[in-house]
Amino acid sequence: MSEWEMYKDKSEDSLVLVVEFFNRPHDTGRLSSVLLHLNHSIEMLLKSILLRHDYGIRKENGHTIDLGKCLKVLEGGTADKPQLDLISEEEKTTLGEIATHRNEAMHGNAVIGEQLLYAYTRSGLSIIDSLLNEVYDESLDDILPNRVLPISGSPLKHLDIIYQEEADKIQQLLDEGARGAARARARAIELSDRTQRGEEDPPTDSELDDILDQIDADDDFEDIFPGVSKLRFDIQGEGPTIKLQFTQSDGHPVHHVSEEDEVEEYAIGFREVNPFDRYSLGVYELADKIEEKYDGDKHVTRDTVWAIVRKIDVHGNEEYHKKLNTPYGGLSDRYSHKAISRVIEAIESGEVEPKVAWETHGYS
Repeated sequence: MSEWEMYKDKSEDSLVLVVEFFNRPHDTGRLSSVLLHLNHSIEMLLKSILLRHDYGIRKENGHTIDLGKCLKVLEGGTADKPQLDLISEEEKTTLGEIATHRNEAMHGNAVIGEQLLYAYTRSGLSIIDSLLNEVYDESLDDILPNRVLPISGSPLKHLDIIYQEEADKIQQLLDEGARGAARARARAIELSDRTQRGEEDPPTDSELDDILDQIDADDDFEDIFPGVSKLRFDIQGEGPTIKLQFTQSDGHPVHHVSEEDEVEEYAIGFREVNPFDRYSLGVYELADKIEEKYDGDKHVTRDTVWAIVRKIDVHGNEEYHKKLNTPYGGLSDRYSHKAISRVIEAIESGEVEPKVAWETHGYS
């Protein structure tokens, strides 16, 4: 057996383990195992391809080249081996993203949501299938029956909806005081975002805390994560044989519309959003978050925050406030997380003095 065949066999062995771990009936070690074996399968296949084309994969010190070098050679080929131009720039980025998440699974702590794990797994398998077909005239069908390939338990959603739901989950964790768990989920998105922007260094805890503060302030997702916010899925086929690829989007971004907004005719899909998700804070919850920042300074209390939101027109502005029907009947004043940053900005800039706000807009 030739060396390239040995590497190909190792790739196929890991591929079988990817499917086994993805489809296992419990979550113990599942995320890390899928990423580790998927990345290993990809690296072994790429090295097999290089060896088959007589491209040496061992360096002078005896170590083999790393995955990054394999990707660099196979995206564009070399001067004397142009036939090695076998993967696109987008495929190279996707495989690099999978490797980044594998490294974090091996050495750190990041949490990837189920739909994103499915997307990475299926996109990796799609690239493997394409390379098997082009180089070896084979396909995944020759290694695994379609019935065992990873299948999502729920319909695959638009990618930016998946990322927005990840951000919503992070916000929920922050509201519950689980900052460590929120940081782990934010790290996974930021790792992908940096790969898309061509950055190699992982985020520091301080940088992640800044991201969490932006999410908590309800900043726009595309401002926080500009790299992944432009991604979309390119999907071919359906069911077990689906081929999925991450691509850069040049279409219209997803945006929220209110009930009163006129929906344009070219809209291709809608996501029904629970208004209590967007306006998640009661007035006391809003006040407590702002009061927590000042810890008694500047006369920031529940009462003065109540007055401030009226003085600076946060109350009554749909960007920050809305009256919602509660499940128990009646209307409730609800505020978005943007209201927190708006009130703090007004206090810090001197636009409003809490004591003066209470005198002019407090309870009569």
